[in-house]
Amino acid sequence: MPILLILLFWPLAAQAAFTSDYISLHGFGGWAYGRTDNENRYLMGTEDGCYDHVYFSLNMSANPFNNFHLHVQSAFNESMDGQEVVLDYGFADYYISDKLSIMIGKIKTPFMFYNEIYDVGTLRPFYTLAQGIYYKFAAEAYQGLGLTGTFSVRQTWDFQYDIYGGKGELQPQRLLYAHSTLSDETAGNIVIVDFRELTYFGEDMFGARLMVSSPLCVLDVGLSYYSANVGYYVEDIYIEGRFQEKYVERYGRHHFCGISIAYKTPKWTTRMEYVGQFEKEEGTYDYFHTGYLETAFTLTEKLQCAARFEFEDTHEAENDSFEEHLETAVGLNYWLHRNFVVKVSLHHVQGNSMAMPDTLEDYITNISSDSFDDTTNLFVVGTQFSF
Repeated sequence: MPILLILLFWPLAAQAAFTSDYISLHGFGGWAYGRTDNENRYLMGTEDGCYDHVYFSLNMSANPFNNFHLHVQSAFNESMDGQEVVLDYGFADYYISDKLSIMIGKIKTPFMFYNEIYDVGTLRPFYTLAQGIYYKFAAEAYQGLGLTGTFSVRQTWDFQYDIYGGKGELQPQRLLYAHSTLSDETAGNIVIVDFRELTYFGEDMFGARLMVSSPLCVLDVGLSYYSANVGYYVEDIYIEGRFQEKYVERYGRHHFCGISIAYKTPKWTTRMEYVGQFEKEEGTYDYFHTGYLETAFTLTEKLQCAARFEFEDTHEAENDSFEEHLETAVGLNYWLHRNFVVKVSLHHVQGNSMAMPDTLEDYITNISSDSFDDTTNLFVVGTQFSF
């Protein structure tokens, strides 16, 4: 299936996107293989190796009349958890001037550098984005109303602003954790484990972003913020050996603040992003943060090397492996075409915030003996294309 998709869409990726006076089509996709050196699962990697990571997004824009645009993007995703077809976003955009456009519908969230181009792998040096920000913090889309516009100061500095509100869709997360440990005279210690597939959302969401570009686009700086009442839908829950019914749980209002900095030259591209989250719970504030530093250097016309360091941590459990994530990654990319790239990377991960046992059985064994492997190495090879 992965090879078939690559052969199918490579002729399209090698050509310009389809455009007409009224309709424009674009597509983004990729396939990757991942393998870890232990029982932990991280990104698309498992101990036995996984070939199942495939995705493709089709983007269509229509211009039925002047100053009015429609945007729709659907996506097909296949992973070790199964297959799904989803609507990433679909919204109307009414252009008033460069300084103001009004959007309404299901809209891509303007947050940090990469969130609006989440599926476009040819615009980043690694196959995946930094997980702390773009998996745990970012709302990929929101349903509501947004305002955006650009303006220049002395024709040298460009400013782009976004203001929005509605209901956000955060990234789904797979949780596997100990519910409690009971003592039984005949059976010894019994571990009760929850297995949950959660879809997070943010109600009453509002946010803003300001991006500033310097002359010749050498330096970009951005400030991002959004706030939402965060909750989740429980898709499946497995407690004490049986499945329970679906339900909704709400946490309370969370605030997300971030800064983005990028320095770009014809050879070098360096990006740094940092996000902090805080929430008020039972009269006290809970805070944790994440960030990364990423750089890429063009060696030849087709060869590029990259490196990234990422961290995630909380203020209250610094020595708990389930509350921290440290990742160092190096990569090498070969560009067959400016819209088609082969990527190879090695990732060294410390902590179990994101790298966790792949199966319920392994989790139960490890939680019983307190023997989680908190160091994981991942190898990834894959291809990404766009048109």
